Amino acid sequence: VLEPKYEACKYNEIEFGDFRGDRKWERVLDIPNQGIRDALQQLIVYQGDTEFASVEQQRYLVDRAPSDYDLYALMRINAEEMRHGWQMSHILVTHFGEGGRKEAMKLLERRAYEQKRLLGSFNEVMENWLDMYTYTEVIDRDGKFQLKMLSHSSFMPLAMSMNPMLKEEAF
Repeated sequence: VLEPKYEACKYNEIEFGDFRGDRKWERVLDIPNQGIRDALQQLIVYQGDTEFASVEQQRYLVDRAPSDYDLYALMRINAEEMRHGWQMSHILVTHFGEGGRKEAMKLLERRAYEQKRLLGSFNEVMENWLDMYTYTEVIDRDGKFQLKMLSHSSFMPLAMSMNPMLKEEAF
């Protein structure tokens, strides 16, 4: 089931930077600077794009699964990645108004097989399982740390999204 999942943050206060100690921003209009709002929206767009792109990138692996367990694992990972993309889309649509809705729609329209994903590594074709294992060892580790970093976001809805995503990512 594709549904947004939120979990309470460890800290309700901003942990770093000029706004350290202030309450985390619950609404976009709570963010005191348009530049920060714009950067935050772009960060969410890129995160969502990588989640959807991961699923597209692995599309050729379904028919080439070395075992039933590998196929199960791939399907589980793809379901979780789709949900993560949905989570980022939900934040965009719920919190960023018409601009967020347009960006969420673009997340669904871009295609890796058309070389249109925002990060180039997600436009590469992955046709064999060795590529997937290698990719997972390198790129997914980076993704885990990115989610961990986003769990400290000053924007409460983004920060509240990360613990459920990290739990799923642990598989």
